[in-house]
Amino acid sequence: MRAARAGTVAVVRDGFTGHSAEPSWKNRTNTITVFHEDRTMAEYSHIRQHSARVKRGHKVWAGEVLTLSGNVGYS
Repeated sequence: MRAARAGTVAVVRDGFTGHSAEPSWKNRTNTITVFHEDRTMAEYSHIRQHSARVKRGHKVWAGEVLTLSGNVGYS
């Protein structure tokens, strides 16, 4: 997955594996959250385990690779 817009990484969770449609899996979704200068945010979810290419606080630009796509968590 690539960043849709430039911003700062606020959240990186990529330690989970597996997936389920059971509601109990809602908190087991890997995600990266990026905050933008205009106070909006983008969330990239269901990413592959241990595939994040960025860390919290990292400044990203539009098109930068953040992580690999996967089917992890509540899906």
